[in-house]
Amino acid sequence: MPEAVRQVLADSLVDQDRVGWVRAALGALQLARTAGCEPRRVVSDDVFQMTAQDGSAFLLAPLAIDMPAHPRGETEDVQRLYGALDQAFGDRRYVLYLRRAVPGGLQAEPIARAVHLWLKAIERGEWQGQHAIYEDDAVSLELTLTGERSDASRGVRSLTIGPVLALERLAEVDALIVDQATVCEESIGAMPVVFALSAPSPWRMPRGYVEQLLYGTADWVSATSGSECGYEAGFSANGRSLFSDPSCRHVMALWWLMPDPADALGFASMAHDNPWSAYAELVPPVDGLRFVSHGIDEDEVRRRESVVLRWTGSSALWSHTP
Repeated sequence: MPEAVRQVLADSLVDQDRVGWVRAALGALQLARTAGCEPRRVVSDDVFQMTAQDGSAFLLAPLAIDMPAHPRGETEDVQRLYGALDQAFGDRRYVLYLRRAVPGGLQAEPIARAVHLWLKAIERGEWQGQHAIYEDDAVSLELTLTGERSDASRGVRSLTIGPVLALERLAEVDALIVDQATVCEESIGAMPVVFALSAPSPWRMPRGYVEQLLYGTADWVSATSGSECGYEAGFSANGRSLFSDPSCRHVMALWWLMPDPADALGFASMAHDNPWSAYAELVPPVDGLRFVSHGIDEDEVRRRESVVLRWTGSSALWSHTP
């Protein structure tokens, strides 16, 4: 690597505030190399100018996304909630849905009392249904009785769900990319740019949510069961999706990076190409799972042209579960 690039990476490795960014930068540079791209200089502390295999230049902007290490809350607080609910439900089986993470220092006794009163109301016929919501300033959860009894003396959680953070994460990504794309264009100029988003844990976002953010609602979808690469879809630019937004006309692609649990220095990746970029023909063909353009579908019935995108490659570590 050029000396300036090495120096920025070395300085960031010993800066506690830059740990997330340098993780994103190292992963992004390694992924770029799979397409024959090399860093040439540091445009700013956070952006590299790259040279592609065909000699064209583009910007690579690593970005670190913070995600909670414990999405449901600290282990001690979560276990305190579980214990209080199990005690309150007695021999009843139930399902718990956490709408928000359990707050630190949780006082579980008020929740247990509320559950006890709710169960008594059901027994007296004063409550219709088997579902209830508990919510205060810090706690938000839903409880559902399954109608079954347990042999245990304490309630048994049949299932625990949530909190589902995918939409919040995608909203953060949306705002961050639009902001950074604008900054790059204003400070560096009209150059093609790839953003590499790095998270300290698996992204765990449903594929449909991600596609809705980046491309909008699909005009049509075709999928082959059991094959990731058997999925393709057609999309029309409407200006409301992130990639068709005029502020992202220079954004060629988003690369999603996350740690490889089997390798402390490794990572898994996924790439989404932007078919409406002004530089769509220059998108680096990186290895790994990639959503790439495969031509245009002209539909006379809908009276529109759809860009066809299809999965190529593979990455076993990417999770589509919420």
